[in-house]
Amino acid sequence: MSLKDPEKVSLRTIRTSVAYSSASISKTSQSTSESTSRDPPLRHRTNQGQGSGPLVSKRRRAPVTITKTACVNCKKAKAKCDGNAPCSRCTTRTDTLPCVYEAHTKHAKEELVKQIRELRAKNRLSERIFKTLQNSKKAPDILRALNNGESIEGIAQNLDRPHMEEQDGFSPVGSPPSVVGGSGYEPGTQIMPGSSWTTVTHDSTALDHLFQLYFAWVHPVSTLFSEGHFVDSYKGQKQRHCSSPLVNAICALACHFHTHSKASELDYDQLGVHFSDAFLAGFEPDDKSITTIQAAAVMFLVELGRGFGLRASSYLRLATESIAEFSGSSNDELPVVLKNTIQGIRCLNVEWAQVTFQFPTNVGFHAVENNHEEASLDESPWYFYRHKEDQCPAWPSLLATTNREKIKLIRIINDVSTIICHPLPNTITACHILEQYGRFTAWREALPPMLGDAETSTRALPHVLSLLVLYDYSIVQLLSPLLELGGFSFRLVNEVVWTHAHHALLLLERHYRLHYTCRYQPALQMFVVLNICHLIARFFPAKPTNDLAIKDVSEAVAIGVEILHESSIGFPAAGALQELLRRSAVTYSLGLPQSLDNIRTPQGNMRTSYSHDDFIDVCTRPSYHQPLRGMCEKLDSKFAEDWYSQSSKFGFTLRNQASKVRRSSRMADRVWASSLSGS
Repeated sequence: MSLKDPEKVSLRTIRTSVAYSSASISKTSQSTSESTSRDPPLRHRTNQGQGSGPLVSKRRRAPVTITKTACVNCKKAKAKCDGNAPCSRCTTRTDTLPCVYEAHTKHAKEELVKQIRELRAKNRLSERIFKTLQNSKKAPDILRALNNGESIEGIAQNLDRPHMEEQDGFSPVGSPPSVVGGSGYEPGTQIMPGSSWTTVTHDSTALDHLFQLYFAWVHPVSTLFSEGHFVDSYKGQKQRHCSSPLVNAICALACHFHTHSKASELDYDQLGVHFSDAFLAGFEPDDKSITTIQAAAVMFLVELGRGFGLRASSYLRLATESIAEFSGSSNDELPVVLKNTIQGIRCLNVEWAQVTFQFPTNVGFHAVENNHEEASLDESPWYFYRHKEDQCPAWPSLLATTNREKIKLIRIINDVSTIICHPLPNTITACHILEQYGRFTAWREALPPMLGDAETSTRALPHVLSLLVLYDYSIVQLLSPLLELGGFSFRLVNEVVWTHAHHALLLLERHYRLHYTCRYQPALQMFVVLNICHLIARFFPAKPTNDLAIKDVSEAVAIGVEILHESSIGFPAAGALQELLRRSAVTYSLGLPQSLDNIRTPQGNMRTSYSHDDFIDVCTRPSYHQPLRGMCEKLDSKFAEDWYSQSSKFGFTLRNQASKVRRSSRMADRVWASSLSGS
């Protein structure tokens, strides 16, 4: 049977492939010292007011025999015991109860600790032997030694190499040969015990459920590794493209996408905490392997969704510095794997800097962007997966094209953030802003129809919708500082800013929310929703157009509140962002619909109250507002004059650009209406 390309492998082929391993010995607490004698403590008397003469005490009669441990019968009767076996009291009694001595608690604990340590050491040796058995060169020698009755310790000492995970060519015992190729997995295949990737749970159904959630809702948006090579290593028990920290990080994030049901026996919220703890237990920051770098990047998304942006930033910085060092050194990593990791981490850096209005991290990456995937990767299926029992519909994922176009957009966003968030004094001219605006619109017009026409489709893929939302938000962020610029006519940009902000919300409401619900939207997209809605509330008390298809301010902000409320079911960070948006509505005296009153009830992980420190932890800065004044101070003194004279040259025509977006919105409205009538 020919081996298929691992990059084309879908995780859908994994159903019960998770290894079952013997449960590890649980942790034991340190034993505390206890008294070993039941004799009453001596009471010391002091002769107050007297000299240092000898103490006078009543002489105590010494017992004939002294024993530290009494037998069980004497303990129950609270009688004296001479410590003999049997003791004299038991020999004189007429009952038939045997004279038995229990081990002292202290000695029993010491013995248990000793046994646990011995079992752990023996378990490590056994795992080492099991892994070595998977190497065909060593297997005959080990089996021969076992048949000869040699001990595990003796066999382990004879092994030349203690770590067999460096070998890539073996397959798990009991697996068909095609498992190494990655596509011929047969349900029911058993993986050798003792070689599983996580100790949190060995429930193959639960693990498979979490993998399906991750590869449906996270991987297409933030592609941090090659799915095919990960699956190949996961099933083959190979360390090349899979590791315990990576598996634990993936499962920890996927737990936030699980929808609770009464039929489920597992608490996935608590399970996610256990996966995070397991990640920390096995995580080595100094380990520069590709899977450790990928795991750190995934943990950025985990902590970000939980509302710990400061901690998440540390993981992202570690992943960024490590991948820069890794890509700059000599390594034998496959180009497709290296490309996915580099581009994925770069996208996370740029998007995180964009939504928090920070200067992007400038780290030198190895240039791999021009290595395109095979066109067939676009045809690999994307499964609309939510529940274990789902009969998942599938569509072509368009993953290669989406990632290729996203990295182009990320380059523009990175340049914009560098210009407007640069910490050093710099002058921003009208030409700078117009050039970036022209790059954005050129990118949108050059999108392949399979992506560009997504909003006119009745079933646009969620990661494609997220890409289009990112484009609209990027233009809003670029132009919104001009709304506050003195001496600059507000009307030159207000309709364009409003139209793109509204269009982003339309994509979320009429497509993402309608078909998938915003329960599954990416964590970074939640920040986009907050920033767009706050800007609408701040600058547009009344919509700048009479187009009935365009919602007014209160309706737009209400949509944002509802979207964040749906996300708060799985991500605690969304609850804090929803509260920030609610406060913005109060600040700008927006009358939100009464229908929002019934969604204030906490959902899932959502809290009821938040402090200022909570908001800082989520957003990593005291305010989530875009610092518009700081950018306005950098604008050239002739900015308004140059804008008038140069805007048409860069394709910025007010009515033209706004009308394009409105036409797209009206077309999307018709598609939305037809989908509702057909449902």
